[in-house]
This record gives sequence, C-alpha cells and structure tokens, in this order.
Amino acid sequence: MIFGVVRDENNFPLKDVAISVKDMLAKTDENGKFRINIPFQKQALEQRLTAFKNGYQSWDFTGAPSETQEWKIVLKK
Repeated sequence: MIFGVVRDENNFPLKDVAISVKDMLAKTDENGKFRINIPFQKQALEQRLTAFKNGYQSWDFTGAPSETQEWKIVLKK
C-alpha cells in the first residue's frame, strides 16, 4: 500500500491531484490525501509514484511502499 498527502509550497492540501503507480490511479481528496492498494502480483520492494495537477510541476519518486509510513508530496507551481 502507498498512502500520503499532497500539499503545495505554502503547505495547503491539494485536491484532485492525479497519483499513479504503474497502471494504478488515484486522486487526492479535499484534504490532499490519497491511498493506493497494490495487488500482490504488482508488489515490489520499490515503487515509482508520480503526482500531477495542472498548473503545478510533476512530481516523480521511487521508494518503498509501507502500510505505516505516509508519503509527503509537495507540488510546486
């Protein structure tokens, strides 16, 4: 599982940010939160996550999925 929160440079939560891991997609809610459950057959020690919202720079990072560690993403204009 990968979960976390997306904020802007001023630390405000961003709604409707597109989050993707492989072919799995999610969007952030009104609090900037997202969650992607990764099926067993697509699990790996590291996953590449991308975040995109019009008007902001794309964000791309590879890291280890965790059921306890929240990913904190900051999108810049």
